[in-house]
Parts: sequence; structure tokens; C-alpha cells
Amino acid sequence: MGKIKDAILLLLVLLSLGQTYCLWFGFPPLEKTEEIPSRLLQLAGEMPPVHYFLLPSSLVLYDSAGEPFYLERCTRQACNFWQEINPVLLEILRRESSPLAVSRKEVPAEPRNTITLEFSPPYPLEIELNSDHRLYFSAAQKIQIDQDSNSVYLFTSEDEIYYISYPAWVGEQLSEIIRPCYEENIAVAATYLQGPLMPLSDFKIDQVDEEEAQSEPGEEEEPFLVAEGNILVPQQALCLPDLIIGREEVNKEELLESIFWDESLARRIEERDGAVFFTDGEKSIRFYEQGGFEFVAPLLEKNSANISPASAILKGAEYISFYGGLPDNTFLEQLELTEEGYRLTWQVYYSGLPLKSKQPALEVLVNEGGLSRYKRNLFLPVSEISSSQQLVNYGEALHRALQIFLEQHRSAVNLSAGKLVLNNIYLGYYLKNQDFEGEIQVPPAWVVEIGDNFKVYLHARTLDLLGTEISS
Repeated sequence: MGKIKDAILLLLVLLSLGQTYCLWFGFPPLEKTEEIPSRLLQLAGEMPPVHYFLLPSSLVLYDSAGEPFYLERCTRQACNFWQEINPVLLEILRRESSPLAVSRKEVPAEPRNTITLEFSPPYPLEIELNSDHRLYFSAAQKIQIDQDSNSVYLFTSEDEIYYISYPAWVGEQLSEIIRPCYEENIAVAATYLQGPLMPLSDFKIDQVDEEEAQSEPGEEEEPFLVAEGNILVPQQALCLPDLIIGREEVNKEELLESIFWDESLARRIEERDGAVFFTDGEKSIRFYEQGGFEFVAPLLEKNSANISPASAILKGAEYISFYGGLPDNTFLEQLELTEEGYRLTWQVYYSGLPLKSKQPALEVLVNEGGLSRYKRNLFLPVSEISSSQQLVNYGEALHRALQIFLEQHRSAVNLSAGKLVLNNIYLGYYLKNQDFEGEIQVPPAWVVEIGDNFKVYLHARTLDLLGTEISS
């Protein structure tokens, strides 16, 4: 009889310890389960296809004379064109079971009647194509469609090139998609540009005017900017509106219900800065007073980063869809491999213009274990205020950006080399002040990227400095 009592007492103690563990640490996190609970699927937003949030970073149409027409990234026209041509392109790849590997010399040097698509991050074809399709490549850095020879040249992220031919009837489909671009001239008249684009090739800009550029013997020459890559700038003067920007309203109850198995088991902590913190010991979410949130699962940060870029993109998009949803006009901007996994950032656009701030709009860190970090700090356009004042041209913006760069980093610049690399210049909107309530008016900005890690944000009408950014 005593042994039975001892056994019952031991069982009660074990049950008590188990309940205490659950109260403090909760149930196993969602990321460790293989299947998504049906309750979470009911709460989650539907994940869009990959080609809806991963657009070509460069889209160029070449006519029969080899004259290029540029579709500016993330404009309505570029998005529509990509959505129409994407299924045709995927059908071409599905039909070919054994693409031919070719050398770079075999690719036509002068594109005519050609569509050129470049991707950064790479385009994960292994997700878009059927799972039973035999893949010789996982992702594409560049796709070149040659309409004269009915062929596709696919440049992979492994520095390989594949040649794929397609039948004439597919070529007719492509022609039907491309023809309106030339007839309506939308390729050179994007919604916000109101005029043609031109590549900034062989461009050089000094900090000082040519009349003052004569340096005395023994004096160091002023460094200059040299454009690299396919940088597009408007050919004529522009007028852009100011934007009224507001914060995204976060549904806290829905997020808590989707993250924690039982919300009552999560401890609630109010912090001094006004943030509210919930944790079950294995994962936590912090809601900031001004808006936005940050999710962390520290145990998953120790997992291996041994997943493919395509899997990382798919996981990142799925988790964003589960936790808050993916807003319209929000596109994948960067995919970076770190020791803890893949870091993915998304950018919100308005009429082809990025809405920039000090922090990415969406940022996730995924690895073999699942989602280890997720920051969401969304500012969305509400309306616009038209302005008749023209923007300062790109040349003056480059002069001003170079001046600011040298003021802040002259000691770190190798002046003997003389050359500084201009990686990009484009128009957008930059939210300088994020500590606001309600809504705020934001002017257009020139964004200038110098070297590998320096960005300058300039008021596009006055060239006043709005901010700088140095990435690691």
C-alpha cells in the first residue's frame, strides 16, 4: 500500500513540474512543428506567388535596331509587363527537359528584338516551376529572350549559361505582350517619370567646376564619381508630389493568437519606453509604442543556416503572410546570408518610388529551424499633395552628394586613386522623422549610393540633407 502511495505522490510531483514548465515556457514553438496549425491558417493572409513580390531589378526591351527601351522597376507598367511575360517564360522552361549549356561567347553580343531581365536577389526558379520538373539550375541572375532566334539564354547564380529554344507559337505570344509597350510608348514614359530614361554610362563628375579644377603643383586632385552598372536617370525636368504617410495599424490580438498556442501562458511586460512585451520563454514579441513590432525566437538563432536561397525566400514570404500579411506594392529588396541564416528585407513602393526610412519596412531572419527574427515597421502612403515646383536635376544632386561624402569621409578616402564609384542614383521618398503620431508629409528625395556602403538622401527640390546611411 505504501508503494502505491509513493507512486501516486511521484506522479503528482511530475505533473506539477510539467504544468510549471508549461506556465513558464509554453508549448513547443510554431517553428518546430512540421505542419501549420489549422487555426493559424485561418488567421494567416494568403501568400502571393513569388513573381508578385520578386521583380526584375532591370527590365530592358531592345527593338529591331538594337535601340533600348527601359521599364523602370516597380512601376505599374513594369509590374504588369512582368506578370504577363512570367507565365510564358515559365512555360518555356517547363517544356525543355535538357537545356544546352553554352559559353558566354555564344550569346549574341548586340541584342536586337530582345528582352533582357536581370534579378537581384536571384529569381528562384525551383519554386516557380513544378516540383517534379528536373532542374539544371536553381536560380536565375539574368534571362535574355532573343525573339529573332526563338531562344532563351538563362544566366544562373552559379555563373553558368543555358540555351533553351521555344516554338514559333510561343514567340507569337511574346510579341503580343511586347507590342503594346512600343505602341503606347510606356517603356520610356513610366508613371512618375513623365519622360524618357537614359543610362548613366561613362559618366564622370568632379566635386569642383572645371574652371576651378586646375590644381597647383603638389596639390592633391579632387576625387570624382564614376558611374558603374546600368544606372538610369530621367532626361528631362520632373515634378513629383509630396506624400502623406501614415503608420500601419497592427492587429495585436491576431498576432498574439497566431504566435502563442495559448495567449494566457505568455507573460506581459510593460517597458519604460512604452513598448509592451509578451514572452513564453522560448519566443517573444515586442509591440512598440509608436507602431510596429519585433518578433524573436532566440533558440532558433542557433540553428544551421544550411538552406537554399529559394527556400529562404519561400519561408520568409510565408512567415510574413502568417504574421501581418504582405502589403500591396511591397517587394523583396535584399537577400543576405549571415551566420544565423538568411536575412531578407522588403521595400514599400509608391508609383515606382521606394518609401525609405532608417529601418527596412520588413525584415526577417530565417534558417533551418524556421523564423528566428522578424521586424515590421511599415509606413504606408495615404494620399499625395501635388506640387508645380520642379525637382533639381540628377547632376546637381550628384555634386551635392559627393560634397557631403567628402565632408564626412575625406580622411578615409584614398585621394591618390581619385575615383569614387557611383553605384546608383534614383528618386524616392525618405522619412526623416519617424517619431510622429497620425500622419506626416514627406517630400521626394534623391537617393545617391556611393561605394559599397554609403547612401545620401537629399531633398529633391532644395538638395537639403535629409540623412545619410552607412551599411556594414
